Amino acid sequence: MTDNDYAGYVPNTGTIHLNPFFYNNFEKMQKVYSSDVSKKYHPVGTDYRATIFHEFGHRVEHIDGINPKKQVKTLFEETFGRHYTRKQADEWIKSNLSVYAAEGDFNDFIAECFAEYYGSKQPRRICSNMMQLYSER
Repeated sequence: MTDNDYAGYVPNTGTIHLNPFFYNNFEKMQKVYSSDVSKKYHPVGTDYRATIFHEFGHRVEHIDGINPKKQVKTLFEETFGRHYTRKQADEWIKSNLSVYAAEGDFNDFIAECFAEYYGSKQPRRICSNMMQLYSER
């Protein structure tokens, strides 16, 4: 975990670690997280508490052996009725969830869905659909 990470999930131990750089200074954490949300880097409608839901999403994903890339593919195809290209998926996720969820190989897609679903009073359709898809597994 770096100074820029709010928290982190460690698969080897199944533990969630909170970064004291942020969690020992709630004012700073609220300010930085709020700035991230305003830039759509993290889900709209969430606050710093969503970082815990995000890490919990990683834990659930790890326990159940969920492949985030496969979940994105399934959800995209169910939503639009067609196969996706990476560019289409990236734009869809950035517009409807967060920039962070589209980074890498979609490793934070499920975690960001958890963050919004449990951390927002009005989770958007992409998160509700993801949680429904997950619960049907």
